[in-house]
Amino acid sequence: MSPLVLFILKTVLVIVVILLISAVWIWWMLRRLSARNWEEHAETMENGGYAPPMRLDLESVNRVIWSDIDKVYLIEDTLHEAGYEPAGLFEAAAPFRTYFQGFQNRQLPGYAVLSEVVHSQDIYLELFSELSDGTQIRVTNAPDDGLDYPEFCNLIRKDDFDLTEPEQIQSMHLRLENEIQGNTTTGQSELYFEQIFKQFWARTMDWRMERGGITTEEVIRVFEINGQPNPSDRSIELAKQPWKKQIDLFITDLVRQSYLSSINLPENQRAETLDRLVIVHEKSVPARLIEILIDTLNYNDHLESGADRESELKTIFDSQASVIEGFRQAIEILPPEKKFVLQTSIETPLKSDIYLSPKYYN
Repeated sequence: MSPLVLFILKTVLVIVVILLISAVWIWWMLRRLSARNWEEHAETMENGGYAPPMRLDLESVNRVIWSDIDKVYLIEDTLHEAGYEPAGLFEAAAPFRTYFQGFQNRQLPGYAVLSEVVHSQDIYLELFSELSDGTQIRVTNAPDDGLDYPEFCNLIRKDDFDLTEPEQIQSMHLRLENEIQGNTTTGQSELYFEQIFKQFWARTMDWRMERGGITTEEVIRVFEINGQPNPSDRSIELAKQPWKKQIDLFITDLVRQSYLSSINLPENQRAETLDRLVIVHEKSVPARLIEILIDTLNYNDHLESGADRESELKTIFDSQASVIEGFRQAIEILPPEKKFVLQTSIETPLKSDIYLSPKYYN
């Protein structure tokens, strides 16, 4: 065998070995990542599950891989016959990865959204429009989720429709048409699907924020729908927590951005100020604020256990009528070098106190 042929064979063998090692490493990493994701998912479910975002973040995409493309084609064709035109393909990541295909019917005017939750492969269709008095008309085949809906939402469920027959989609369109008939709709014909869909979502979530998230009665209904026994008080509180956290984080970010835009900080001070800002509003979750206070107390101080401090701070918050007052009382126990400095108090977008934490606190 010539030296050249031997060299080529050795080179090919080395490349094959490298590719095999790379493939094994990638497979192992994917399995590890998948296991970690499922562990995080299981932990989240044990701690109350998920809550939807207060604002819908849609990413425009060129294509998605539907689990049942034949069903999707049937729905699209039937909607087209009823006057609906495609109005964008989108993907959302939270709380679960979901595909959305938007449609717009300028004659009604009305809209439709075809969605699929990727992990469950459930495909749903919703047709919707808005009357001039603010009433939202929504016709959907999504099953009952156990949640309340605002008075301005006329939600019509067709949860026995599996969307395998054109007549089902036609029936949903006729129902929307009948609900609109004789009423004046808002001038939405020039709005894009993405705009109106986000507006619908935001308006409902604003209503949910006003009532503080999910209620005890809703939690009980969700358990019943899922075939679970009546939840304990602890299970009910756990189910409420994800909603409270989402609301807290949304309002905190809203207040933070509003405050930063109002004070016109130099760029070299903005990063530090953003790092040190602590927003306390009427719907703040006490646990978040307690964690901030414990971190501050524990900085360069190991004399007292975190559990004792957490218990003391929780008692202070529980003794006050509001979270804002609870935080005001809690910072009184801080030593002078660890004081939080009140910057301002505001009434909009929600009653809040805005503090700067000690300079060393990160």
